[in-house]
Amino acid sequence: MFAAYRLRVESKLGLSAQSKDGMERIATAPGAPSTTSEGAASASEVYANLPGMGDLDDEVNTVDDLAVDPTQDIELGDEDRPADDDQSEMGSEMGYDDDRSEMGDDGPSLMPVMEPPAEDHSMHQLRAHSEPVFSVAINGAHPEQVATGGGDDTAYLWRLDAPDAPAHKLDGHTDTVSCMAFNADGSLLATGGLEGTVRVWSAATGELVVALEGPSQGVNWLRWHNRGNVLLAGSEDSTSWMWKVREPSPEP
Repeated sequence: MFAAYRLRVESKLGLSAQSKDGMERIATAPGAPSTTSEGAASASEVYANLPGMGDLDDEVNTVDDLAVDPTQDIELGDEDRPADDDQSEMGSEMGYDDDRSEMGDDGPSLMPVMEPPAEDHSMHQLRAHSEPVFSVAINGAHPEQVATGGGDDTAYLWRLDAPDAPAHKLDGHTDTVSCMAFNADGSLLATGGLEGTVRVWSAATGELVVALEGPSQGVNWLRWHNRGNVLLAGSEDSTSWMWKVREPSPEP
């Protein structure tokens, strides 16, 4: 309080001096003793002559008055409690609710307001992956067939008319299956992995048709040509690749 008070007084008067003992004092003020070469007026004399400052001696006059005895216990009452701030308003802006505050060992803590879960409007839930799903493809020629690829290095072929279990499990990738695509007639499924390989599968049987290599890093995207089994792939190594994929031989 003393430091803030002195700064306010000095900013208004613009008058200050440095005494020989290092104590900063107000030099001149209306009606106050002036500082001369014969001796400087004491801080209490100057403050006493300032308007409304006569009782300053009852509070703090020098830096020594701010010293606190470390062995003395200071008891704080209710009147010493700081005024409430705008924490409640700020908390509401950040999504917190005072009505949901809980009392802990260190006092009340604001808990985030959790929105109720959204109603599930999905028609099917396809559950087989043990890690997050990173890619999904729908067979345009046969929309009842869906493929999924996940962080468990596995892809699955599903039929939406039997969604409780995958129709085929596609093993072979050694890293996340990051992308996939069906060809135009829906007979082939291409999957790309972050290990840098592309694998082509029979959409009907789930058997591996061919494993394509080339990229030195993960495969980011796959595209089939609209009129033939030409497959394009883009990799993290800033290269693109194109392959001509042969149709799987029909079973005798």
